[in-house]
Amino acid sequence: MDTLPHLYLNHFYDVDGSELIKLVIKKEDYLKAKPLFKGVDWIYYHEKAKGFVCEHSEGYVKLIEQHFKGFFIDKNYLLPEHLRFRAKSLNANQTAQYYNQVYYKKVTLVPGVVNNKEVVLLRCNYFGDLLKTFKNFEGFEVKGGQFYIPFDLETIKKFTAFAILHCELGMSSMLKINDSDVHYNLLAQSFIRRNEICCSKNFVDRMRLKNYSPATIKTYFHCISVYLNFKQKLADEEKEMAPELFLNEYTSRGKASKTIGQYVNAIKLWYKISYNEEKDLTQLRPKKDKALPKVLSAEEVKAILNNTENLKHRCILLTAYSAGLRVSEVLNLRLEDLDRHNMTIRINRGKGRKDRITLLSKNLLKSLDVYLEEYQPKYWLFEGQFGDQYSSVSAGRVFKNALKASNLPMHYTFHSLRHSFATHLLNNGYNLRQVQKLLGHNNIKTTEIYTHVSDENIKFITSPADVLFKD
Repeated sequence: MDTLPHLYLNHFYDVDGSELIKLVIKKEDYLKAKPLFKGVDWIYYHEKAKGFVCEHSEGYVKLIEQHFKGFFIDKNYLLPEHLRFRAKSLNANQTAQYYNQVYYKKVTLVPGVVNNKEVVLLRCNYFGDLLKTFKNFEGFEVKGGQFYIPFDLETIKKFTAFAILHCELGMSSMLKINDSDVHYNLLAQSFIRRNEICCSKNFVDRMRLKNYSPATIKTYFHCISVYLNFKQKLADEEKEMAPELFLNEYTSRGKASKTIGQYVNAIKLWYKISYNEEKDLTQLRPKKDKALPKVLSAEEVKAILNNTENLKHRCILLTAYSAGLRVSEVLNLRLEDLDRHNMTIRINRGKGRKDRITLLSKNLLKSLDVYLEEYQPKYWLFEGQFGDQYSSVSAGRVFKNALKASNLPMHYTFHSLRHSFATHLLNNGYNLRQVQKLLGHNNIKTTEIYTHVSDENIKFITSPADVLFKD
């Protein structure tokens, strides 16, 4: 029995931001589909899409299913790419399930100037019906295709409290607003939209006073909010044992030991700050996994870089590998952190809020000179579309795309570039102390793990089996 021809329904953004369905067919099945493409007026050829499209709605999906009888309709790509990346487990084959999902458009607050006046611009790929909602907010203005609110702290606070109910709100790193209410609204927005309990603002403020990093504050906020929602569902007699019950429950769900460790740390800090109570959760802290780092070979790193065509993307990956940086350290680099005279890179407030100096590769500098001339970043070495920091999600996607283009296993992560830097240095004869300093490890035992994956330590050892059966 012949296999049914496949018709793929892909999400496509038009130039005006409207959403379309692009109809994609394999070459061998094109002749079967061509008469159907041209047989109705609601399907038409789109120059920018370089293919046939129709409007994007549940109704048109049903029309396609009725019109293309005898075809297998693949709806896995109906979601925009950023939503597919964020919701990998979504079964988009069921049209009704896809259209019943609640997704919130991402809106970013960006500093700007309109009529020589400082404003906060609202940036979104496609506002759609969200504009009608924003027009109900006093202070929202539209001028010359720009959507904005006044650069006034009280207005910004009111707008964040209003907007998080209707969209996923983000703030550009170039928008220097340190108000605790604004930052709390951004942290709590997903819980607020679901009408769930949020970690208290007092806890967040205390963490900020203790100089915890934004990443740690975000992680602990999430951990405590999840914990409080779990605790609320317990019977009164069980609430005294809530930490133990919670950690046991999440361990039984197969959560990684590192994740459970984060919950333990967050819960201990929560009780310390909120109730001045020392919770002993030592017995519930799982043993750390002693997995070896996933290291790429030199040839694999070269393949990844050679298969990354975009200049900015290639520079991001090369920076991470050549200097042994974490993704956050790459994205936090400023133009002034490159010391061309001493061929070094200054890392400001890396993990543990520590500064350090690492290598500036000649090869990297050569690539960066071309990149800087073409992209002309103003402040951050790698800037996003609005002039703020490049996002870690985008950097991770760049790395995964490079892996795919190089036909390499997808279990590697962006951090594998840092692991590879350390291992390759050891393979090239540098000692542990030098590698420790470049990586910024406090304890040399942390660096010693790379000796277990350095092939220099084992490649000259002869197996006893080879001695036993030696000719």
